Amino acid sequence: MNIKQKSDSRSDKSPSSRKAGKGVNLEKIAKMAQLALGNSLRLHNDAIVLFNYGSYPSAYFLSILSLEEIGKVHELEDFIFYSFTSGRMGEKMEQDALKSIYNHKNKQAKFFRHAREFDPLMPKYLKALWKGELERLKQNSVYIGLAQAKGKINLKGRINS
Repeated sequence: MNIKQKSDSRSDKSPSSRKAGKGVNLEKIAKMAQLALGNSLRLHNDAIVLFNYGSYPSAYFLSILSLEEIGKVHELEDFIFYSFTSGRMGEKMEQDALKSIYNHKNKQAKFFRHAREFDPLMPKYLKALWKGELERLKQNSVYIGLAQAKGKINLKGRINS
């Protein structure tokens, strides 16, 4: 049963069937989640190919992008789930909720929160994530520049490459 059928089959009085005015179409959100999952698989496959050819920094970068896309899938699925279980939000709240799919740190966190049940080291990864380490490593894997710490550029530090 697709999302439209599911929402149409509910009573108009249920919180999940309330319209959100000019809010986003939930079928569009479901399609975005489906496309993001496919994109994450493509990025992961590309990372494997690059890794096998010895292009480790680019492989690392694509691996992080892949896990961010999976985090986006979880964010979008949560949006749909809560729209059905708690009711639709107003347009402004939906805008704010969907902004999370454009925030790298949020997508990384969402991925790791879902993955923690599979890896006992997940608290270590989450700590590094919130300190900005994963994003810093991702950026350093593809961009040339000077190291930064606490918002300042280390003018005497080594070049990141």
